[in-house]
Amino acid sequence: MITVENSCTITVESKADVLLNVWYDLYDDHGSPCNESVIVLKENNCKYKVTVRPKHKGRFELHVNATIDKCDSNTRLVAYIIDCVSVESDFKAYPTNRGYYGPKRDYIQRGFHRPDVVQPFHMCKNGEFEIEVKTTATPEITTTMFDGDGTDQTDYTLVEQTDDTIYIRARFTRKGY
Repeated sequence: MITVENSCTITVESKADVLLNVWYDLYDDHGSPCNESVIVLKENNCKYKVTVRPKHKGRFELHVNATIDKCDSNTRLVAYIIDCVSVESDFKAYPTNRGYYGPKRDYIQRGFHRPDVVQPFHMCKNGEFEIEVKTTATPEITTTMFDGDGTDQTDYTLVEQTDDTIYIRARFTRKGY
């Protein structure tokens, strides 16, 4: 059992196998899903960071699962009991996504450069966001943006592209994810 105040981050790393997909399930002590309290960020093909930030005190059960490259089957990597003794007063749910954030497996094949430099999580302090992504080709790009409540915010994004770079800019209409 892990005792936490507000949140905890667990690193899941495979030394031998590539993890093709990583996903999670978080349940409270009544067996109800609490997936809005978890986010998974891909560090590289073998390393993922799982952050759990429950919205209420209590005990939770976290399952972290993956598809492993060599066996192409779903495997539970770890299971934890988390005892959350305090929570943040201004809890904001993470966006609905039981998978991970970060470059997908075919990132390079689709014309992008060096997935290891892509940061899957960014903080915005002034309501405006800009990211630059290097490319090795000129892939066709579209963007979608949804806030943590699932409201479509795509109209507030702008994409510009040169021969070797994509620039994505967004303006956020409110605080949150």
